[in-house]
Amino acid sequence: RGEFLELMRENDIVALGVDIDQAMIARCTEKGLPVHEEDALTYFESLADHSIGGVFAAQLVEHLSREQLERLLRLFAKKVRPDGKVVLETINPQSVTALARNFFRDPTHIWPLHPDTLRFMMEMSGIKTNTILLKSPYPAEATLQPVEISPYLPARWRSTLEGMNDNIFRLNELLFGHQDYAIVGVI
Repeated sequence: RGEFLELMRENDIVALGVDIDQAMIARCTEKGLPVHEEDALTYFESLADHSIGGVFAAQLVEHLSREQLERLLRLFAKKVRPDGKVVLETINPQSVTALARNFFRDPTHIWPLHPDTLRFMMEMSGIKTNTILLKSPYPAEATLQPVEISPYLPARWRSTLEGMNDNIFRLNELLFGHQDYAIVGVI
């Protein structure tokens, strides 16, 4: 939709969007954003080595087969200048709700990538990873709510409710963890 390109333009950073979705290309073109309609693998193969400063790919890697992803990561490592950044954002499979509501809703998704898996694949391709950012938290009011514990309860009941609240916290982490994550890598 061009949000990242708009951010780059606002900060006087030269950037180009690459997408195969004609609707996204049209939307960016309407906004006057520089975009190129092409498959990412084909586009990056056409670039000279070490010719770009960095890559940001949002919600792309889950659409690629393992072989395509490995090839794309090797291209990033080859085409991005030394010390350039590679930022990959995808759906967080550690959140059951993100999987059920976001990942499985899109029939073009091929496989969910655990952050450890994507980080390993980036590292094996020559991209040093240093940061995993958890993105898009669920609103607190949409999660399971802890039980309020009165200070006047007997210790035995307080202990029982504290244990229940600890389980609610763990369930919230599993069910309602952050919807997305991004890994920041450096060439």
